[in-house]
Amino acid sequence: MRNLQSSNSSDQRRHSGVITWQILVCCALFLSSRCIVASAFSKGGATANTHSPSKVETSITNSPSAIQAPIHLASSSVLERRRKRTHRESATTASIVHSRHGHDIEDDAANPHNDDPTELPVVSEIKTQHYADTTSAGKENFRQMRRIKIAIGLVGSIGAMATAAKLGILPGPLLESGQYGEYTNMMIARDSVSTAVAAVLAVVLVKAITFGYERGWYNSKIGRKLNHTLAAPLFIAFFPAFSEAEGARFFAGLVTFSNILRLYLAGTGQGESTLAQTISRSGDKKEVLGGPFIYVCLFHAFIWLFWRNSFVGVIAMSTMAAGDGMADLVGRKWGASSKWSWSDGSKSKVGTLAFGLSAFLVSFSLASWLIATGCLESTLGSSDLAARLLLISFVTAFVELLPFGDDNYTVPGCAAIMAALLLH
Repeated sequence: MRNLQSSNSSDQRRHSGVITWQILVCCALFLSSRCIVASAFSKGGATANTHSPSKVETSITNSPSAIQAPIHLASSSVLERRRKRTHRESATTASIVHSRHGHDIEDDAANPHNDDPTELPVVSEIKTQHYADTTSAGKENFRQMRRIKIAIGLVGSIGAMATAAKLGILPGPLLESGQYGEYTNMMIARDSVSTAVAAVLAVVLVKAITFGYERGWYNSKIGRKLNHTLAAPLFIAFFPAFSEAEGARFFAGLVTFSNILRLYLAGTGQGESTLAQTISRSGDKKEVLGGPFIYVCLFHAFIWLFWRNSFVGVIAMSTMAAGDGMADLVGRKWGASSKWSWSDGSKSKVGTLAFGLSAFLVSFSLASWLIATGCLESTLGSSDLAARLLLISFVTAFVELLPFGDDNYTVPGCAAIMAALLLH
């Protein structure tokens, strides 16, 4: 008994050590990737703008008598370039003035003292537009650098996780004896590739939803709920691609961790502006740090704590994603005339029905898929499992109607507790 207790305590210490390892590695690699990219860009700029002195330059510098002619030629070249640039700007300004105010360019050239005040706003508008274009390009370059940093951090984190698995820091598959087996090279390769593929598919999903929003097919509220409804269930359906090693959960956690970074940057104005507009209710980027950010953080925590070998995390996230997402989409379109009188006035009976049915269908489909692929083990038959999931789905649907509490916490919390009590 003492040996078993000591083994359990050592496993717990090892599990907490792995979590600490992942946190430190992700943060360190993200910060280091920022430094690497910033250094690369700064070196590129420095290389483009500086050069080592040649022998000719050295000889000129050391020979005072040979200085005047080169300086004169250089000055003439600079003045000539400035004159040509000023001439082009003047021609552009004159053409715009002519098109907008009906001035004759030849007359303006013949009258150099034209004091027409209407030309000044046009020139100011040109400068303002040029400044706006330059600022927009700078912001886009800044956001592109952010995306590169996140990608480099993800790749580096996958490499660090692979190293940790190879060194035995991450646990391998759980054996019947209660001990962890070896994390083989095949498992490491499988988890590394699955993490990279899942991260790419997550970006593709967001880009697809953003594309529909930019085309005007739906507004930001629908785009937000589409992402809410699809993101977690699709990733859970991808869980069987990972190996049977217990450490695979930490590889999978890198996908949600990278999405946490993307949402944080978008919500603080340092990331993709279209992403912030798509998944916020009103288009305000600050809303990204509310429900969407909580959603991804909870998903990340459920992956670490329960992974795919427990009903708790799978049912909690699928219920929250599909149920809450479809309740809003269906209720907003068809529930205007069927509001619950005792709720806060924004929830409808049609939306509640959509919540229960959607949560049941998605959670039952995902549970059956994970059982069929060997990820989940259950002693329940299909009919018994369906009945219990139906109960969980409609109980959480009514929990979502409560006028107090945040449904981002109450819905997955209720589903997790009921799954732990009813499913085994």
